[in-house]
Amino acid sequence: SSRMVMMTGRGLMYSAGMMASSVLLVLDDPGLEQAHWRLCFAVSVAPAVIMGLLAFAFLPESPLYLASTGDVAGAELGIRSMRRLNGLDDRHVARLKVDSGLALGAADAGYPLWMQLQIVFGHRILPTTVAVIFAGFVNQLMQTGHSYAEPQLLANDSSLISPAWQTCIEACYSAVGALLLAL
Repeated sequence: SSRMVMMTGRGLMYSAGMMASSVLLVLDDPGLEQAHWRLCFAVSVAPAVIMGLLAFAFLPESPLYLASTGDVAGAELGIRSMRRLNGLDDRHVARLKVDSGLALGAADAGYPLWMQLQIVFGHRILPTTVAVIFAGFVNQLMQTGHSYAEPQLLANDSSLISPAWQTCIEACYSAVGALLLAL
């Protein structure tokens, strides 16, 4: 499916960013003692920007967004497409019902922000919203900690391979991992 291709592409682009910044580190300061970190992070952002542009160009709008803008027919088409991608037929697809006007054009109808946020923070979906926010926070915390601590630890390591080359090898392993996840 296109979603799986995009997820694999996301993993590969993440790995490409790691590889690009690692190669830059090898060229700049293999010992990771006087590296130009801002430049390395700027180079690492390029693959994410490319992936974002590709996602914007090729991924369809979500049915929830289409329904919220009043395109109920487009939302139903999106749901049918999802059902087919999941191996189900269209026999039991009911007409899309919009709940109390909150989802349908809430932003255009002049509803206050708190009413619009009831969709995401309402009692039916609140546990999912909290779980996604918490998971995103923990993921970002771990990645930031790793990005901060790894160069410091590798610079103090007495390995035969320079710290920058170690990060480059790590990036190559992450690309292999992204490809294996696609299988």
